[in-house]
Amino acid sequence: MEITYYDSLEDFPSFQNDLMKLLITCDEEFIPALSSRIGTLQKGFRFEIYIGNDRIPQEYFNALLKQKFILILNNNRIIGFMSFVHGFYDNEFFSPVFSADGINNYVSTICVDPDFRNKGLANNLYSYIEGNLPDNVKSSYISTRTWSTNTGHINLLIKRNFTLTHTLYRDRIENGKEIDSVYYCKKID
Repeated sequence: MEITYYDSLEDFPSFQNDLMKLLITCDEEFIPALSSRIGTLQKGFRFEIYIGNDRIPQEYFNALLKQKFILILNNNRIIGFMSFVHGFYDNEFFSPVFSADGINNYVSTICVDPDFRNKGLANNLYSYIEGNLPDNVKSSYISTRTWSTNTGHINLLIKRNFTLTHTLYRDRIENGKEIDSVYYCKKID
């Protein structure tokens, strides 16, 4: 397995195909499903908006392609990835941690192929973004958000010393139950 950074996947159609396949595989594991979202930076998840009936996360995919990537490759096939926005700033949800002079890399998506889970790959992606990026995309902060019942991701963030910066109560619906969106940030030393 190889872990590597890509500034863009625009010139890599085979990786784009792998990325879409992985998004389709994991679509409904996200709350709400990726296929019901209008993008990676969307705010407000209480109501799912399906774009078409095929459950293909096309709008989400299109938004991802505008971001930067850390890929985990196995035999030149994507088995996990982290996408992020370099220089992202959202004063509403991250201001308790950010300083005015810091640069933030906002992790919009992290996903690992189900066949390769429980091997520490998500942790490896966070290690990479925290310490192995090229100088032109290094940052002072790493931030992300998830949903309050995504305990695997939350436990990883806590283990990596991320700080909960904001909770949007009853922001999402999971099996008819209201759940929260939670925002995390970490200062990189």
